[in-house]
Amino acid sequence: MPHHATTLPNVPSLTDSASSLRSQTALITPIGKICFEADEQYLYHLNLFCDDSTDIRHPTSSLAQEICRQIAAYFNQPSHHFQLPVYLEGSDHQLKVWRAISEIGAGNVSTYGELAARCQSSSRAVGTACGHNPVPLIIPCHRVVAATGLGGFAGGKTEDTLRIKRWLLTHELFANKMIAK
Repeated sequence: MPHHATTLPNVPSLTDSASSLRSQTALITPIGKICFEADEQYLYHLNLFCDDSTDIRHPTSSLAQEICRQIAAYFNQPSHHFQLPVYLEGSDHQLKVWRAISEIGAGNVSTYGELAARCQSSSRAVGTACGHNPVPLIIPCHRVVAATGLGGFAGGKTEDTLRIKRWLLTHELFANKMIAK
C-alpha cells in the first residue's frame, strides 16, 4: 500500500518520508492500556486494545512524551484537539473517510450513511475504512455510529470494543453537558 501524505483537521501536515527508528510506548488510561508506535517525527499507530501482558513502556522520545500528554489531556477534557504529526498509510478512499471523521467534534456523532454521502461512497466502505483507522482517538472513529445503534468499533463488534466505544461517547457527551450548564 502506498504511503500518503495528507493534512487532516487538527493534525499537522505530513511529509513523504518515514523514519525507521520507531519505538513502542504503553500507558494506562481510564479505558485500559493504550499502546502506540512513534519515532521522533511521527505517530504511526495507536492501539486502544493492548494485551494485558504488554509491559508499560515509558516514552523515550519527545514526541512520545507529547503523545502521552495529549492522550491524558483528552481523558481530562474530551474536547481536546489533538495536534500531533501522524503518518498515515491508506488508500485514497480511506484518507477521504478519515479526513471526514476528523471533522466530527467531541460529543457529536455521524452515521456511516451520512459519512458515505459526504465521501461519495457506501456505508459498508466507510465502515471498512473506520476499521482500518491506524490512530483511533486522533481520528475519532468512535464518533461514527450505525443508523440504528452503535455499529462496530476498531474493526469489530466484540463486547470489549463496544464497551470502549460506549465509554468514549459517554465521556464526550457528559463533558459537553457539563460545559453547557
